[in-house]
Amino acid sequence: MAEFLGNADQLVSLLGKQFPELGLEEEDYKEMSWIESVLWWENYDNGIYPAVLLDRNPDHANS
Repeated sequence: MAEFLGNADQLVSLLGKQFPELGLEEEDYKEMSWIESVLWWENYDNGIYPAVLLDRNPDHANS
């Protein structure tokens, strides 16, 4: 898995040139906003409101 800061068209073009043997197509990618990717990496359900990130308890606090 990886994260690419750009749109799917750019990624398809880039990977098609650099790694054509992968045979990746636009359907192989999920395009989302940066904040949606934060929610995705944290395993929140799709479509959850980003404010959920404000309602959490850190494991520890830096002093």
